[in-house]
Amino acid sequence: MRLSQAKELLAHSEMSIERITHTVGYEYRSSFEASFKKEFHLTPKQYRRRMRGDCLAPVDAGLA
Repeated sequence: MRLSQAKELLAHSEMSIERITHTVGYEYRSSFEASFKKEFHLTPKQYRRRMRGDCLAPVDAGLA
């Protein structure tokens, strides 16, 4: 449930990943990112880029 909400926020909001982390109930970004990657096989940043059509951008471009 929390990760589904995170997917929606990543795809449809401008909230930072740090803020999404706390909004969906994780205390630490590292825990959130590990859970997200385990479930969806993408980091939150990678997921956001794919949903926004920017999947060819370098991973460390800092756009998320």
